[in-house]
Amino acid sequence: MKVQPSRLPYPKRRKLGIGKAKILVVDDEIDTLNLVKMILETESYKVQIAQDGQEAFSRISQEKPDLILLDIKMPGMNGYEICRKLKRSPETATVPIIMFSASDSNTKTRVREAGADGFMLKPFTIEQLLDVVKKHLNQPENVTEN
Repeated sequence: MKVQPSRLPYPKRRKLGIGKAKILVVDDEIDTLNLVKMILETESYKVQIAQDGQEAFSRISQEKPDLILLDIKMPGMNGYEICRKLKRSPETATVPIIMFSASDSNTKTRVREAGADGFMLKPFTIEQLLDVVKKHLNQPENVTEN
């Protein structure tokens, strides 16, 4: 039986203590980036931001994030393309990727097809954001599906 790389356990996926996980947030909207960054840093996560695919790949090679939060609709390379490329690479295939978008029509199917590990519909609450982050970093908490 052949195992898909996106389903392999990520070597760093351990119960990370608050403040130890590195998260990359990718979105072309600076207000969204700054808000998500502020929320996650308040919880002591180490957060990097990128506004497009090229910047995201640069940050990933430098920082080796434990989790990627990825917007779908961006100019140039969209989130689906970025996700597929990351999931095909042996270096990043097992990094959890959570995609988000304001559009829900047919999005969840396309997110799964791209290889993402989860999806959040914008706008999301602080609690939804923190729950999905903790869930995909395997941190103990009352985690709910979004």
